Amino acid sequence: MSMYSLSPQQYAQQILRISHHMRDMSYKQNWSACIELEEQRQNVMNALFEHDDLPQALTDIAETLEQILFIDSESLYMCEEARTKEMRSVKESQSGQKAVVAYHSHLQ
Repeated sequence: MSMYSLSPQQYAQQILRISHHMRDMSYKQNWSACIELEEQRQNVMNALFEHDDLPQALTDIAETLEQILFIDSESLYMCEEARTKEMRSVKESQSGQKAVVAYHSHLQ
């Protein structure tokens, strides 16, 4: 008998649910919620990959793991898009600050 309270399939489904929630939070750009969810998901993943029955269950959970990878790619895309937008905004802000400094230096 296994010492785990959940089966590998149940852990995989739990990871999938958390991943869906993370993707939803990515679309909303709620990055602090994503971080919290990732921590939760990591704990569940650790439990899954430490599970004694995992080798026998891999075939059964392969489709779920593929879904998780697909959802993660969407979340990563959203994160990268937000990061790129933020970097652009910072560069524009820095350019604006340089222009103000240059303007004020000519006034003096």
